[in-house]
Amino acid sequence: MMWREKEQVLMFTFTFVIYAVCTIILFNIMYRTQPTPYMDEIFHIPQTQSYCKGNFTKWDPKITTPPGLYLSTVGVLVPLAQWLGWEVCEVYFLRLTNVFFVFGNFYLLYCLLLNLHPQISESKLLLSCLNLSIFPLTYFFVFLYYTDVGNLFFFLLMYTFHLQGQDLVAALFGVMAVFFRQTSIIWVFFVSMAAESSVYITMKRTKLEKKSSSLQFLKKFISTTAALPVHHKKQFVNVLIDILDTCGGYLLTAVGFIVFLYRNKGFALGDKDAHVLCFNVSQVCYFLGFVLVFCSPFLLSPGKVKKFISFCIKEWVLTAAVTAVMILVLEYLVQIHPYLLADNRHLTFYVWQRFLGRNSLLSCAFIPVYIFSGWTVLQTLQHKDSVWQLLYILCLVLSVVPQKLLEFRYFIIPYVLFRLNIQVNSYIQLFLEFSIYVFVNAFTLVLFLNKPFYWEGQSEIQRIMW
Repeated sequence: MMWREKEQVLMFTFTFVIYAVCTIILFNIMYRTQPTPYMDEIFHIPQTQSYCKGNFTKWDPKITTPPGLYLSTVGVLVPLAQWLGWEVCEVYFLRLTNVFFVFGNFYLLYCLLLNLHPQISESKLLLSCLNLSIFPLTYFFVFLYYTDVGNLFFFLLMYTFHLQGQDLVAALFGVMAVFFRQTSIIWVFFVSMAAESSVYITMKRTKLEKKSSSLQFLKKFISTTAALPVHHKKQFVNVLIDILDTCGGYLLTAVGFIVFLYRNKGFALGDKDAHVLCFNVSQVCYFLGFVLVFCSPFLLSPGKVKKFISFCIKEWVLTAAVTAVMILVLEYLVQIHPYLLADNRHLTFYVWQRFLGRNSLLSCAFIPVYIFSGWTVLQTLQHKDSVWQLLYILCLVLSVVPQKLLEFRYFIIPYVLFRLNIQVNSYIQLFLEFSIYVFVNAFTLVLFLNKPFYWEGQSEIQRIMW
């Protein structure tokens, strides 16, 4: 057993060292090509540099997210600068913050996979960890000073401590995740409800079983919970005490966020006119398409396609109803943000122009793909219980539907959470996933580095990115 533990440490160290070396090499290539602030960095970097100088009252009104990235960076770099006598609040060192975050993500992903899939072999575990660590949507932003990598780091920390039963510590890291991106509050809610927390406490006290289907369980849970304060007051009090004991930290986080919304008079900190919440159901369709592309080795197979066709034939009324709803959504309820139409520096601009927004017929042609993706996602999560599945769907909807802008970075946490909970069956799936991620990373990095262009009438160089 001791030998096996040493073997695990050696395999992990070897994989991590290779990953770290490749990441640092790419980081330096990216910096040499684009040494000046680019895109949203023109807001993030000056803001952090103000904090480095001790000016915590200055705030750029164009910044929409809380100052978690800037505070965590300054908390590390300022003491380091004083110790070394260096000027470390420059572009290179600020971007380097995300390299350390992604190294932390590598370890946290390993711990989470080990916790969620204790029977998985060490080689499959490490390959899964490596794949998730190079997931294109986060890996690209390792090389720029953006909030996404740090936000994922604190979400993973929250999820890790939660699964270990340390909910108070988990809630503190949840607060940090919210300080990076406001939408993280939804995933704080998910964690507080989905695994041995408030829902499960209520079930345990009321002896409610999870064996029924998701919808049947939801109906029983709502009716049982509603009856508690009326017919079972003592039991209701005991449930509340247990919930406060386990989930107090999450509840305080929620209260703090509500206070923030009231004081801020909205969700976004700055540039509020361009970041208004809306009802954009089409985002769920786009997320399903996104998942099918990046998770295709686990979701696509001849057997699953055959089962899906059989399901559609058997449940033709449900299939027709879902298809009709999606047609209505994609035809009449799509919200189009001006940035999506105007900014050709983002890949989503080209995806929209050439596929999703080209015409109604082409847009609706993707509906069978969305339906298949939704069906196979639910099939893949069948090993999770009804509570987990329902809460995941709810939180996914809450996180993407209010977003007017089609931005793939909004899909990072729900995708990573889904991928973490997939049961891996073969090395072929993992190698195919690795190949897809490497290809997409190579494509986006080469595009950014080697295909610069200029806007008419402007001298600044432009580059295409996520």
